[in-house]
Amino acid sequence: YGTFTNGVKNFGYQLGLRAESSNYEGKLTETKETFTNKYPISLFPSVFLSQKLKKQQEVQLNYTRRINRPFFMQVIPFIDSTNQLNWTRGNPALKPEFTNSLEASYSKTMKNNNNIMASIYYKHSTNLITQYLEQETNVSTGNTYLVNTTINANSSYSTGAEFTLQNTLTKWWNASTDINIYNSK
Repeated sequence: YGTFTNGVKNFGYQLGLRAESSNYEGKLTETKETFTNKYPISLFPSVFLSQKLKKQQEVQLNYTRRINRPFFMQVIPFIDSTNQLNWTRGNPALKPEFTNSLEASYSKTMKNNNNIMASIYYKHSTNLITQYLEQETNVSTGNTYLVNTTINANSSYSTGAEFTLQNTLTKWWNASTDINIYNSK
């Protein structure tokens, strides 16, 4: 990865780019079943722009691309029945989730370091990693049960606005208030 940070007068910026690739391979010792998943090289740019205004005000615009890879237990393809009420199984075909985020914000610092910040944001994710229940039948008993697994959903998006207040009430007491209004699909 690499980043470059600079500023001109009251304008600041940071540009970043990261490249990642990962592969995993697994083999079940009893059944000799193997599974692999190869993630090609992906690029993750980031852009952070800020403009300081008069009277301790600032506006910012940020863009990032992120990855959420499946963790180890989410890809192991055997059933974990140690908890009889919650059987789980990994999914070796699970792909990583990618998210593009865009955020614009305004902040103002007032007397006594009290601060207000208002932001609007948009996030779009693909290959959304989500929980999924499958019905399984035990071949030896004929009983059916539910198995909790993880799959990739198509995509998701969320838009919203967030308002944050930070107030110094006394030298030893600070209060933070946060309101987040959003829509997610």
